[in-house]
Amino acid sequence: MHFLKVGVVALVGLGLVASANAQFGGIGSKLKGLGGGGGDKGGGGKVPDIGQMQAELDKSVLEIGLARKYLLEAQIKLAEALGKKTEADQILSTCKIMGEGAVVRQLKSADDIDESAKPSKPLNEIIAQGASNAAPLSAEAAEIFKQGKIEFSKGLLAEAGQIAIVVKLSMEIKDAAEKVKGNPINMAKIAAMAPPAVKLASLIPGDVTEMAKTWQVIRQVGSKNNIEVEEVDVSKYLNGPAS
Repeated sequence: MHFLKVGVVALVGLGLVASANAQFGGIGSKLKGLGGGGGDKGGGGKVPDIGQMQAELDKSVLEIGLARKYLLEAQIKLAEALGKKTEADQILSTCKIMGEGAVVRQLKSADDIDESAKPSKPLNEIIAQGASNAAPLSAEAAEIFKQGKIEFSKGLLAEAGQIAIVVKLSMEIKDAAEKVKGNPINMAKIAAMAPPAVKLASLIPGDVTEMAKTWQVIRQVGSKNNIEVEEVDVSKYLNGPAS
């Protein structure tokens, strides 16, 4: 099953049918009733390990946060190499995740990750503009470009690798919500996990798709400047195994 469609199941189960329908053209209503058990009173199956789910969510947040940090720092370097540092600085000037000295601070929450993704599209746009008008890179610019290329590749692959994990986790949280009905403590724990899990499952595929386009721009610049840039295919992370 395509991971984006799987993500809709999780969104539906968490009471977000309206937003799922808006984003995926009504597919949410077709998936109504999938997954979930009967709760404490209805034979809901195996009791969910909420502690394990929380640990997995925390780990994914840290992994995605680090990947986003690599990507954003790479975009800054690539913009500088292509003569767009001033424009990049302007885009980042109001970004809440930027620390002293234009350094991306550690991203520790789904909200931080969401905030870090906001400047990505405009940064990608100025990178593309710089690439389309760029003269051959100077030796100094080429070194900055190479650093950005390495960090970008590392971040892109790391983030893409988390798609299946966060989508699966959001589905497990949705199922767990059905199974712990009648237990206020566990319901509260599940309710706290649901928003960040759904946010990540909704955000990451689109962000990876956007970044993959910029990787092709990086390859074009590399080709023009005799800088080796490997092929990176993220389609397998976006599509997932056939069901």
